[in-house]
Amino acid sequence: MRYLTTLPLAVVFLLPLAAALLFMLPDAVNAGAWRDLMAHPQFPVALRLSLFTGLASTALSLMVALAVIFAAGARNPSRR
Repeated sequence: MRYLTTLPLAVVFLLPLAAALLFMLPDAVNAGAWRDLMAHPQFPVALRLSLFTGLASTALSLMVALAVIFAAGARNPSRR
């Protein structure tokens, strides 16, 4: 019974993802499309910027999470 309540939400969430995957799959295996992507003059710069942004945001998130953890540990909320 519990699964019947979450099934519509799962279908609404997964159906667009599955449709996008089906529409994207033919281009993902097209060697010409990959060759064109690698030949594009802005690809190396865009790749470098994407990797830098991802790594920087991950490092910043880790620092904020650790700061929150250390601040909570200094108060020790378990000793009330």
